[in-house]
Amino acid sequence: MEEENENPSGMRDSSLLVERFEGMLSEGRECFFDVNDFQEIADHFIQKSNFEKAFSVLSIAKTQHPYSSDILLIEADILNLNGKFKEALTILEKAQALDPCNPEMFLIRASVFSRLGSVSSAIRNLKESIRYSVENKDHLYLSLCYEYENI
Repeated sequence: MEEENENPSGMRDSSLLVERFEGMLSEGRECFFDVNDFQEIADHFIQKSNFEKAFSVLSIAKTQHPYSSDILLIEADILNLNGKFKEALTILEKAQALDPCNPEMFLIRASVFSRLGSVSSAIRNLKESIRYSVENKDHLYLSLCYEYENI
């Protein structure tokens, strides 16, 4: 059976998710989305630099999935992109309490510290991200090299 948000080729179509989400908002009804759906919807708005809409997605996502570290990581990443470093670090603390070994959490934290100019903290967090990552570590090692260049 074909999932409702997949096209005939089996690929997920985020535009259908976004359309369903916006329909829910405009009609004032409630729909359930899983964490992956919320991630895709938020990513859609992030790619369009519509951070306000992405935050509204995350607000609803947090009500449906209050213990999802993945939702918190997206929020922290958006805050980091917008230069709200203190808020991003606070959200990352909450995410770490839920999932202390998540490599993405350490990567976002490294990015925050890098942007704050705290190279040693960025390096420490990149090393933790590498430690907990299972695959695709090349980009992490490259980021680590860039941080060492900043010393």
